[in-house]
Amino acid sequence: MKATVKINVGMSNEEVFNFDVPEMTGSEKQIEWAQKIYVDVISGLCNMVVGKLTNEKVKAQYDMIISKLSGQTSAKFWIDNRGLNFQAIYKSI
Repeated sequence: MKATVKINVGMSNEEVFNFDVPEMTGSEKQIEWAQKIYVDVISGLCNMVVGKLTNEKVKAQYDMIISKLSGQTSAKFWIDNRGLNFQAIYKSI
């Protein structure tokens, strides 16, 4: 599944982030819920890096975080951690 997050940068400018939502394990209902949580978590990350991905260090960190978070494919994990931001989830992995 692909996801797109659009973030307004200014009056009429927006930055678009495209990323893959990992295939998850769990019941159909859990997976659907977990994928929404995942998109919300990644949206928080996108909001933090908007306008900064031209910086190679920031881009490398962004890619590393996305890679690590996308490795969590258990729907239960995302549901259990649904109240946390990407930083807290990243530290718990």
